Amino acid sequence: RILMDWKGGGGGGVGRGGGVGGSKRKKDGQPPAGIIQQAGGYSHLSQQRLAAFGSRAHLEQEDIVTKRTKLRNFAMHGFHLLVFLVVGGSIRDTQCGFKLFTRAAAAELFRHQRLKRWCFDVEVIHIAQRLKVPIVEVQVKWEEKEGSKLKFLHVFHMTLELLTIFVCYNLRFWRVKALSD
Repeated sequence: RILMDWKGGGGGGVGRGGGVGGSKRKKDGQPPAGIIQQAGGYSHLSQQRLAAFGSRAHLEQEDIVTKRTKLRNFAMHGFHLLVFLVVGGSIRDTQCGFKLFTRAAAAELFRHQRLKRWCFDVEVIHIAQRLKVPIVEVQVKWEEKEGSKLKFLHVFHMTLELLTIFVCYNLRFWRVKALSD
Protein backbone atom coordinates (compact mmCIF):
# COMPACT_ATOMS: atom_id res chain seq x y z
CA ARG A 1 0.00 0.00 0.00
CA ILE A 2 1.45 3.38 -0.96
CA LEU A 3 0.34 6.62 0.65
CA MET A 4 0.84 9.86 -1.25
CA ASP A 5 0.32 13.43 -0.02
CA TRP A 6 -1.06 12.06 3.22
CA LYS A 7 -2.76 14.74 5.29
CA GLY A 8 -2.25 14.92 9.01
CA GLY A 9 1.12 15.77 10.49
CA GLY A 10 3.53 16.32 7.63
CA GLY A 11 5.63 13.57 6.13
CA GLY A 12 6.29 12.08 9.56
CA GLY A 13 2.56 11.64 10.07
CA VAL A 14 2.50 8.84 7.49
CA GLY A 15 4.42 6.50 9.76
CA ARG A 16 2.91 7.53 13.07
CA GLY A 17 -0.59 7.57 11.59
CA GLY A 18 -0.47 3.93 10.60
CA GLY A 19 0.91 4.18 7.09
CA VAL A 20 2.78 0.95 6.54
CA GLY A 21 4.18 1.45 3.06
CA GLY A 22 4.51 5.20 3.19
CA SER A 23 5.57 7.67 0.56
CA LYS A 24 4.94 11.33 0.10
CA ARG A 25 5.21 13.66 -2.86
CA LYS A 26 6.79 17.05 -2.32
CA LYS A 27 5.59 20.17 -4.10
CA ASP A 28 8.62 20.41 -6.36
CA GLY A 29 9.08 16.72 -7.10
CA GLN A 30 7.66 13.89 -9.14
CA PRO A 31 5.82 10.81 -7.90
CA PRO A 32 8.21 8.11 -6.73
CA ALA A 33 7.81 6.02 -9.89
CA GLY A 34 11.43 4.86 -9.86
CA ILE A 35 11.16 3.53 -6.35
CA ILE A 36 7.80 1.91 -7.05
CA GLN A 37 9.15 0.20 -10.17
CA GLN A 38 12.26 -1.01 -8.39
CA ALA A 39 10.34 -2.21 -5.34
CA GLY A 40 7.43 -3.66 -7.33
CA GLY A 41 9.12 -6.95 -8.12
CA TYR A 42 10.10 -7.57 -4.54
CA SER A 43 6.84 -8.39 -2.79
CA HIS A 44 8.58 -11.37 -1.18
CA LEU A 45 10.58 -8.85 0.88
CA SER A 46 7.52 -7.59 2.75
CA GLN A 47 8.38 -9.70 5.80
CA GLN A 48 11.98 -8.46 5.78
CA ARG A 49 13.09 -5.27 7.44
CA LEU A 50 14.05 -2.85 4.67
CA ALA A 51 13.68 0.86 3.93
CA ALA A 52 14.23 2.68 0.62
CA PHE A 53 14.93 6.41 0.51
CA GLY A 54 14.61 8.32 -2.74
CA SER A 55 17.59 10.51 -3.52
CA ARG A 56 18.43 13.54 -5.64
CA ALA A 57 22.08 13.46 -4.59
CA HIS A 58 23.12 12.33 -8.07
CA LEU A 59 21.89 15.71 -9.37
CA GLU A 60 24.11 17.90 -7.17
CA GLN A 61 26.46 18.85 -10.01
CA GLU A 62 23.71 19.38 -12.58
CA ASP A 63 21.86 22.53 -13.60
CA ILE A 64 19.06 21.86 -11.14
CA VAL A 65 21.30 22.67 -8.19
CA THR A 66 23.66 25.15 -9.86
CA LYS A 67 20.70 27.37 -10.85
CA ARG A 68 19.46 27.66 -7.26
CA THR A 69 20.19 30.76 -5.25
CA LYS A 70 23.44 30.87 -3.32
CA LEU A 71 21.47 31.11 -0.07
CA ARG A 72 19.50 27.95 -0.86
CA ASN A 73 22.67 26.03 -1.80
CA PHE A 74 24.39 27.28 1.36
CA ALA A 75 21.42 26.10 3.45
CA MET A 76 21.44 22.72 1.65
CA HIS A 77 25.15 22.12 2.28
CA GLY A 78 24.87 23.34 5.88
CA PHE A 79 21.97 20.99 6.51
CA HIS A 80 23.87 18.07 4.94
CA LEU A 81 26.78 18.78 7.30
CA LEU A 82 24.50 18.81 10.35
CA VAL A 83 22.80 15.59 9.23
CA PHE A 84 26.23 14.00 8.76
CA LEU A 85 27.17 14.99 12.32
CA VAL A 86 23.93 13.54 13.74
CA VAL A 87 23.49 10.27 11.75
CA GLY A 88 26.56 9.94 9.55
CA GLY A 89 26.69 9.82 5.79
CA SER A 90 24.89 6.57 4.94
CA ILE A 91 22.06 8.47 3.17
CA ARG A 92 23.10 11.52 1.16
CA ASP A 93 19.62 13.00 0.61
CA THR A 94 17.30 12.75 3.59
CA GLN A 95 14.82 15.40 2.44
CA CYS A 96 13.80 14.06 -0.98
CA GLY A 97 10.42 12.96 0.31
CA PHE A 98 10.14 9.55 -1.35
CA LYS A 99 10.28 6.72 1.16
CA LEU A 100 9.21 3.09 1.09
CA PHE A 101 9.22 0.72 4.03
CA THR A 102 8.42 -2.94 4.22
CA ARG A 103 5.70 -3.80 6.70
CA ALA A 104 8.24 -5.35 9.07
CA ALA A 105 10.52 -2.29 8.96
CA ALA A 106 7.63 0.14 9.41
CA ALA A 107 6.34 -1.76 12.44
CA GLU A 108 9.71 -1.44 14.14
CA LEU A 109 10.76 2.03 13.02
CA PHE A 110 7.59 4.07 13.41
CA ARG A 111 6.76 2.89 16.90
CA HIS A 112 9.83 4.89 18.03
CA GLN A 113 9.36 7.94 15.81
CA ARG A 114 8.55 11.17 17.62
CA LEU A 115 9.17 13.96 15.11
CA LYS A 116 6.54 14.73 12.48
CA ARG A 117 7.95 17.71 10.64
CA TRP A 118 11.15 18.59 8.81
CA CYS A 119 13.56 16.06 10.29
CA PHE A 120 11.36 13.01 10.77
CA ASP A 121 13.41 11.46 7.92
CA VAL A 122 16.65 11.92 9.85
CA GLU A 123 15.08 10.46 12.99
CA VAL A 124 13.91 7.40 11.04
CA ILE A 125 17.48 6.92 9.73
CA HIS A 126 18.81 7.20 13.28
CA ILE A 127 16.30 4.62 14.55
CA ALA A 128 17.06 2.30 11.62
CA GLN A 129 20.77 2.48 12.38
CA ARG A 130 20.18 1.58 16.02
CA LEU A 131 17.90 -1.33 15.07
CA LYS A 132 20.16 -2.40 12.17
CA VAL A 133 17.34 -2.04 9.62
CA PRO A 134 18.95 -1.83 6.15
CA ILE A 135 18.32 1.37 4.17
CA VAL A 136 18.93 1.67 0.44
CA GLU A 137 19.18 4.96 -1.40
CA VAL A 138 17.48 4.98 -4.81
CA GLN A 139 18.03 7.69 -7.43
CA VAL A 140 14.84 9.48 -8.50
CA LYS A 141 14.01 11.77 -11.39
CA TRP A 142 13.61 15.30 -10.18
CA GLU A 143 12.21 18.44 -11.71
CA GLU A 144 12.80 21.69 -9.88
CA LYS A 145 9.83 24.05 -9.90
CA GLU A 146 9.59 27.66 -8.84
CA GLY A 147 8.03 28.50 -5.52
CA SER A 148 10.21 26.71 -2.98
CA LYS A 149 8.58 26.55 0.41
CA LEU A 150 11.91 26.84 2.22
CA LYS A 151 12.12 29.93 4.41
CA PHE A 152 14.72 31.01 6.95
CA LEU A 153 12.41 30.08 9.82
CA HIS A 154 12.22 26.55 8.39
CA VAL A 155 16.02 26.29 8.45
CA PHE A 156 15.92 27.31 12.12
CA HIS A 157 13.28 24.65 12.89
CA MET A 158 15.27 21.99 11.02
CA THR A 159 18.36 22.84 13.04
CA LEU A 160 16.39 22.62 16.29
CA GLU A 161 14.96 19.23 15.28
CA LEU A 162 18.44 17.88 14.42
CA LEU A 163 19.69 19.07 17.80
CA THR A 164 16.67 17.44 19.46
CA ILE A 165 17.46 14.09 17.78
CA PHE A 166 21.10 14.29 18.82
CA VAL A 167 20.43 15.27 22.43
CA CYS A 168 17.38 13.13 23.16
CA TYR A 169 18.79 9.88 21.79
CA ASN A 170 22.35 10.33 23.03
CA LEU A 171 21.28 11.35 26.53
CA ARG A 172 18.76 8.49 26.40
CA PHE A 173 15.67 10.61 26.97
CA TRP A 174 14.34 8.73 23.94
CA ARG A 175 15.21 5.04 23.69
CA VAL A 176 15.07 2.53 20.88
CA LYS A 177 14.29 -1.12 21.61
CA ALA A 178 13.83 -3.91 19.11
CA LEU A 179 10.43 -5.63 18.99
CA SER A 180 12.04 -8.78 20.37
CA ASP A 181 13.25 -6.92 23.51
